[in-house]
Amino acid sequence: MNDTFNNLTLLYVEDEINIRNNLTESLTIIFKNVFSVENAELALEIYKTKHIDIILSDIGLPGMSGIDFVKIIRKDNKTIPIILLTAYTQTDILLEAVKLKLVSYLTKPITLDSLLKTLLDAKNEISNSNIFKINNNIKYNIDKKILLKDDEDLHITASEDRLLNIFIENNNRTLSTEEIKNLLWDNSYYATDTAFKSLLNKLRKKIGVNKIKNISGIGYYLAR
Repeated sequence: MNDTFNNLTLLYVEDEINIRNNLTESLTIIFKNVFSVENAELALEIYKTKHIDIILSDIGLPGMSGIDFVKIIRKDNKTIPIILLTAYTQTDILLEAVKLKLVSYLTKPITLDSLLKTLLDAKNEISNSNIFKINNNIKYNIDKKILLKDDEDLHITASEDRLLNIFIENNNRTLSTEEIKNLLWDNSYYATDTAFKSLLNKLRKKIGVNKIKNISGIGYYLAR
């Protein structure tokens, strides 16, 4: 079990101190990092400043509820696995929770076995979300840094990989040439227009010329 979660970070939100301390002690054994807090406001601060892989939150929190906390997260991130813990059985609350694309919600008191099974489901969601589909026959494995065409490795270079990741990480917006060059080469002497266009053309040949679009005078974006 240690090997399953030892590269992941969990954000845990629970206002009952004894429950939080006891469960945090168990979670710390299996996760790389566990951020454990008592309210949604603190959880949001951590979420904005740290890399979080999985969120585990109680619904009945003081101040901002767990439901409202997850709604804020979902505006920013549609895919991060979230598990809600609840002592509620009201249908309206549970229906509201279902709308939030949860891995699951668990009714208190929870058992460690049921939580571990749900955390494994969350881990599987992460594994599946690490495949970025470029088109029907080309996909990119973000974890392994492998570009596949019909499941055959296209063997991209380190520079091509960095450029592709820049487009994937910013796939909802257009990037200027200067911004891309700075992200690629950190203002070094390699950051010339010629070097950039050469690298861009090489990547286009592998993922499709029309997959990286140019808006004249503005920049480039990855077409979906």
